[in-house]
Order: sequence, then structure tokens, then C-alpha cells
Amino acid sequence: MATVVRRCDRPVGHGRGYTGISRSLAHWLAPRSHARRTEFASPEAIQGEVDRLRKEMFTMRIKFAKREEYQPAQYRALRKRVAQLLTIQRERTVEAGVSLREARAAEKRMMVEAGLRQF
Repeated sequence: MATVVRRCDRPVGHGRGYTGISRSLAHWLAPRSHARRTEFASPEAIQGEVDRLRKEMFTMRIKFAKREEYQPAQYRALRKRVAQLLTIQRERTVEAGVSLREARAAEKRMMVEAGLRQF
């Protein structure tokens, strides 16, 4: 069965003209770039980058609490990048055939073995 894309009869957006389909639908229909997905070969590299970004976010929160100068846009960009990396990590576990429950149990076991968490 073919997917039907409904065309809009009126301009979409804030007077920017007729685009043919709504912007949100156009976003989902656009081909995804895999450039960022290939820069990390191993799950350890992804986790290391996530840890580094979270430390940087923590220092930015400290700056905010001390009322020092910081850039909110940079904080949002870091948050988005962490979410992207975690999504890539999750997609790879799904490709490997690991369920979410199994992945979380394995992560919990690893933390207990490292002495960072209790069961």
C-alpha cells in the first residue's frame, strides 16, 4: 500500500509562501544524513563522548548558579548532541537484537561490578 502525502491548499508557515507539504512532514520525509553516525566506531567511544559532554554541561550549570557568564545556546546544543549520541547508541543495540530491558540490565550489572551502584 502506497503512502499518501496530503498537499496543503494554503501557504504553510508565517507567510513564507506555498511549500506543497507541511514543514513537519517535509522534515520526516527528507533523507537523513549519516555523517555524524559514522564518526564513532565503538560504543565505548560514544559513551566517552557522552560523559565528556555531560561534564561540560555540569560546569555550565555551575557557572549559571554562580551567576557567571555562559552561553545558553551552547548548553542547548550540548543537550541535543548528548541526545543524538544516545539515540545512535540505542539504534546500534536494536540492530544487534538486544531489547531495551536486556540493555538496561546489562548496564546496571556493569555499574554494580564497577562499584558505582548497588542492586
